[in-house]
This record gives sequence, C-alpha cells and structure tokens, in this order.
Amino acid sequence: MFFFIVDYFLTEIDGVALTLEPQVGVIHDAVPSGDGFAHHLYVAGGVGLAAITKRFIVHPQVIATVGTDGEGWAVEPMLLFTVPF
Repeated sequence: MFFFIVDYFLTEIDGVALTLEPQVGVIHDAVPSGDGFAHHLYVAGGVGLAAITKRFIVHPQVIATVGTDGEGWAVEPMLLFTVPF
C-alpha cells in the first residue's frame, strides 16, 4: 500500500486538536493462485478525521477502492487508535 495523506488542522478544543485528512493511494494485492500469484492493483481515495490528545489519537476514516481490472468498488470504514509509548 502507498497513500498520500494531507493533514489539515481544523481546530483545537480543550487540548484536543482536530484534523481533516484527505488521502489518495494505490494498493497492490498478490493472492496465491495455481502455480503462482494473481496480482491486482486498486486505486483508493478517502477522508478521515483525527482527534489528537497528549495520551492518544482516534482516527476514523472511510476509504473507497476500485480495481483496475474491473473488480468493482469497495468502501471500507476504519477506526484507528494510537497510543504513544
């Protein structure tokens, strides 16, 4: 996977920074098939928000992908949670 993400600061409320994060990317998938691997390439785009505190980051996002070989569309909601150590 390769994604280009722009982190755009929106506001800060009570020590919590909120950012908007539009993103575009490509995904390469290699799946075992017969004697080798079947390779697939997907183009992706999405948007996320991040709530950043001193203790953790919560990052909900939605990404849509489409296969370049006619595999169709998929929409993936995700929720990322990060704790620094």
